[in-house]
Amino acid sequence: MVWKYCETCDISRPLRSKHCPRKACGHCINRFDHHCDWMNVCVGSGNHLYFYLTLVCIVFDTFLSLIALFLHLVHCKESPVLFVSEGSVWASYILFRRWKTIFMIGLTVPLFLFAAKMLKEQTIGILRNMTFN
Repeated sequence: MVWKYCETCDISRPLRSKHCPRKACGHCINRFDHHCDWMNVCVGSGNHLYFYLTLVCIVFDTFLSLIALFLHLVHCKESPVLFVSEGSVWASYILFRRWKTIFMIGLTVPLFLFAAKMLKEQTIGILRNMTFN
């Protein structure tokens, strides 16, 4: 096995390891992937599986949340007050009575897209046996 020397830690380390650039960590990580700001930890060989499973859970949870929010938006138990015409009744009801649900959908969609993109990149990296840093 080929080793290289870390001048910061003053130790020899394997080739795919790297010294974390964050001052909070300050040590070498075997198969360093990246520093995760969500969990405030370096992702490497010891915890890469747990990071991946966390991403899977976040994507699954936000997807279920979006389904529940859309179902809540579509299947209203209260009957809307009739305004001008049949077409504008549902739209005005949604805008004025269900604005909190629309707001939550607006918060959940970007989180879902961001986590799904990260999950896709991590899956590609795992399949290709690559790290991202």
